[in-house]
Amino acid sequence: MPGELEGLLARETAERLKVSVPYLVRTAIEWAEVIRENPFSAEAVDDPSHLLVLFMPSEVDEAEAAAVQAKIQGPERLAARGRHLYVVYPDGIGTSTVTRTPGWNRLTSAGTARNWNTILKLNAMLHA
Repeated sequence: MPGELEGLLARETAERLKVSVPYLVRTAIEWAEVIRENPFSAEAVDDPSHLLVLFMPSEVDEAEAAAVQAKIQGPERLAARGRHLYVVYPDGIGTSTVTRTPGWNRLTSAGTARNWNTILKLNAMLHA
């Protein structure tokens, strides 16, 4: 069902607005999995604004994510879980140089990110 909705939204946007926009849809069950599968639970509590989840259109290759992690020169940490990539920016996103890491752009280019505070706010809206 999410894939069908993504396609419908993309087609309608293209037809009505004449722009090509990819959509990434998650069900309420999938949203709960995003929260449950977070490998950085301490950061989620202690520093939620520096924990991001990248929502991807397909499964993130765990070996590719591990290879990128091994090349990161700064304190950033990442972990792949299904169609999500969790990234911790302990020193902040604005000062991070992680985007210069070989393989980073290929790993993350198709996704969209939200910080943990937003993840929790959207989750509350799902259950309101």
